[in-house]
Amino acid sequence: MAMALKTLFAMSVAEVPSASQITRVGREYPVRECKFQEEKFWGFKSFDGKEGTDEEFATPLYNGRWIHLQIANFKPIIPGPVVRRHVAEKIKEFTKQHGEEPGSKKKREIKEQVRDTLRQQAFQKETIHQVIFDSKTNQVWLEATSETVQTEILRVLRRGLGSLPAVPVLEVANLPSIFAGWIAGERDLPEGFHVGDSAKAIDPDDPKATITLTHEVLQAPDLQSILGTRMVKQMGLKSANISAVINDQSLLKSIRLSVETDDADADADHMMALWCTEISELLAMLRADIGGNKPPDKPEPEAQDDTAFENTNEHEDGSVV
Repeated sequence: MAMALKTLFAMSVAEVPSASQITRVGREYPVRECKFQEEKFWGFKSFDGKEGTDEEFATPLYNGRWIHLQIANFKPIIPGPVVRRHVAEKIKEFTKQHGEEPGSKKKREIKEQVRDTLRQQAFQKETIHQVIFDSKTNQVWLEATSETVQTEILRVLRRGLGSLPAVPVLEVANLPSIFAGWIAGERDLPEGFHVGDSAKAIDPDDPKATITLTHEVLQAPDLQSILGTRMVKQMGLKSANISAVINDQSLLKSIRLSVETDDADADADHMMALWCTEISELLAMLRADIGGNKPPDKPEPEAQDDTAFENTNEHEDGSVV
């Protein structure tokens, strides 16, 4: 069983589905390898060793407060140099046969034909994203570093769980100035937390001029003078129990507990519940300190649109499989 998330994006939802609902939907829409012409395929991922059980796709933790599941995708790996070499060979054959090079339209056709052929022979990479629902706070935590991946995970969940409206738990509008206040000591941190040893900042006049600090004392006078003239995009936070990096989109990264949750001798579900407890407390403190978004209202029942899921599995050029 996969353990604690190292990256987390927290969203509020109107209601949390039950483990049995998730398992039912997971069995209907499991992840699989891509078929002909598919660039990527998303679906629910079963837990190893739990196939055929009630916890095949959803594991309740701590008397059902949290529900742990996995969303995954398969993607054929086709190296660019291999595509270019095969395309060059096809163009050479075409030129020899017709006495002239193919035009732009024909070259695009050749490239697509080459990709279709290579795709059928390609190794398929599986990427697994952990997801946790918190029934007490009506939140869902996504192991997703980008907005694109967050959107894809939500689309898979909505395949059989309804519209599932969701908004970020934390308000992000003022995060850079809040980070600066924490580092400068001009603003109190959440109770029990201290400034960590990492940060990233940009020059407002030149966003490409980025400063990344790791294993540094951010309150040191020389670093204070540097960070004070820049926009802080992310910073580390730490307490006695947990450390993490938070960025200006409220994404939590490099999450670590003082207790090792990957201990092979410990009960996996118990350690995951311990991790969830610490994350819940961290999010509650952050929300109280920096503010949060209003949770979404429960939607009216509506007919399910099957195209919503089908459109998540697209070609890289945007065309729908």
